[in-house]
Amino acid sequence: MNPLMGPDTLQPFLACANQFGKGLFVLCRTSNPGATWLQDKKIGEHSVSDHLAELIGRLAEEYRHSSSLSSIGAVIGATVPKEGRRLRRMLAHSVILAPGLGAQGGDATAIHALRGGSPADLCFCVSRIDAHW
Repeated sequence: MNPLMGPDTLQPFLACANQFGKGLFVLCRTSNPGATWLQDKKIGEHSVSDHLAELIGRLAEEYRHSSSLSSIGAVIGATVPKEGRRLRRMLAHSVILAPGLGAQGGDATAIHALRGGSPADLCFCVSRIDAHW
């Protein structure tokens, strides 16, 4: 889900996911090169992606059930391990979906940076593989 139109636009999707016992991923810091144009911009002391992580973290707490993980996850690209490590600290109970491994430049360092405290808190995908893998 894209939260850039405001938290209220997520509410119907959150309610539906909750009603049917499902989850959803909310964009936080994507893996594409152009993401820096907006997601790394500062609003006050924090970047846009920091503000998004704060929102996702609040939603994750609200929609957290008996499990230690929430049904509300975050998309954080595997191409930004430094940012990913900082954002992960704000998302202790969220599963992170990490696109960007392989041809986009994400590697094992990013996977380590995005790992949290639970064995099931990270999903990564590889959609393109280059010859170096």
